[in-house]
Amino acid sequence: MVLPFFRPRTFGTLPCRALSAAAMLLTCLLCATQHATLSADAAQTTAAVYAPALPAAKNATPLMLAASRNDCKQLRTLIAAGADSAARDENGTTALMYAARANAADCIRELLSAGAELEAQDFDGCTALMVASLYDAALAAQALIAAGAALETQSHFGTTALMTAAYFDYTDMTQLLLRAGANVDAANSFSYTALMSAAETNSAAAARVLLAHGAVPSHKNGDGKTALSVALENGAAAVVQLLLQADFVAVSGGRFLMGRDGDDMETWPAHQVTLSDFCMAKTEVTQWLYRAVMEENPTHESCTGDDFAVVDVSWLSAVAFCNRLSVRAGLTPCYAKNGTTEPALWEAYAGDEDVLCDFSADGYRLPTEAEWEFAARGGIHQSPCLYSGSDEYESVAQQTVADIGTRAPNALGIFGMTGIVEEWCWDWLTEYSADAAIDPTGPRYGGHPRTYRGNGTVYDRIRSSAIPDDAGLTGFRLVRSGKARIGD
Repeated sequence: MVLPFFRPRTFGTLPCRALSAAAMLLTCLLCATQHATLSADAAQTTAAVYAPALPAAKNATPLMLAASRNDCKQLRTLIAAGADSAARDENGTTALMYAARANAADCIRELLSAGAELEAQDFDGCTALMVASLYDAALAAQALIAAGAALETQSHFGTTALMTAAYFDYTDMTQLLLRAGANVDAANSFSYTALMSAAETNSAAAARVLLAHGAVPSHKNGDGKTALSVALENGAAAVVQLLLQADFVAVSGGRFLMGRDGDDMETWPAHQVTLSDFCMAKTEVTQWLYRAVMEENPTHESCTGDDFAVVDVSWLSAVAFCNRLSVRAGLTPCYAKNGTTEPALWEAYAGDEDVLCDFSADGYRLPTEAEWEFAARGGIHQSPCLYSGSDEYESVAQQTVADIGTRAPNALGIFGMTGIVEEWCWDWLTEYSADAAIDPTGPRYGGHPRTYRGNGTVYDRIRSSAIPDDAGLTGFRLVRSGKARIGD
């Protein structure tokens, strides 16, 4: 099998095209069929195992063959006899690249001492370090890096050694390159990054390493897509979950006085509430994420923008989004209606009275009113501020749907819990009780509207219809049960 747009190769280096990484990298592993086929024992799943079975090119020199066998004794004999370390086979491959493929660190050092060109590129623009990365050849990579190999060199198709390691989920190689100084956010001519490479192949372990080294998830490629966009398009559930988690804050559970006594009957009596750990998104759901999951954007055309908060969302649409995103992230949906978690089957049943929430599920959901107020007030910090993060409305309040994440956060690092965007909660609106409560979720059945919060103080409760045709400036933010899920 030879994929289109690449000639058959007898030595798999790394012809890489940033906009079609799957095709370009699989070509490297499926090539070498022009002169021989892989043995059954060598037909394994990683490039590192493929390497020993790949035949040499027709015009491979004895020096190349010795390097491919990690035969340093023969290599030294050939060098002493005047073998040319700069010679190339029919694909432009050098003996140094053969040694890199074989993870032959000692041979690499011998060749470099003999004058082999460290940065030589084959006909696809690949260097020995790129070859080492493709075959997860850590010893070879270390030897090349110690000799000063350039970390940011791109092949003719825009691929770097780091992109290759991330694509194949080679975590040790990814760590090695980053610790050696590889730029975690280096982008090629298509503005494609290593994090996007990991997202394309659901390489969650490599993506976690990249994020730990400061990779920026919001970077956009030439098509305006982020790593999360790439992951969603490719069904990369583990990476979808990981990238979404980067926008969540862990909220330690605790005890607080919910509501307040005063003239507003909707906020009293103040009552003691104890909450378990949970995690909450730093910002509201954006329009591009909503559209990527639901294939529509309900926001009025006068307020549209990919990075703006999605609004004009009904309560039932918000919980449907939560379930669909949970599935895309490989999580268990929280919501069920008439016995099914599939929102497409909910349409036959009007209303939201029979929607149930499994708060023990690990998927995305709406916050309860208590969770929302606890987080708005700074969690266990319990800020005395009137608004979420300040007594000054202007310093923390989002003035438009475009202001998402632009004002000061509260004590938990959460943005926009005060401002123009009202946020759906799970609970039916009902009068508070003076009794203490643990993880309250409101009444089981309604007869009242669902609540939303946000367009006022941290205490204010706002009435609204549950599934209106036009929900006004109502959006939502996501939560997940269990603080420990952050970074899992």
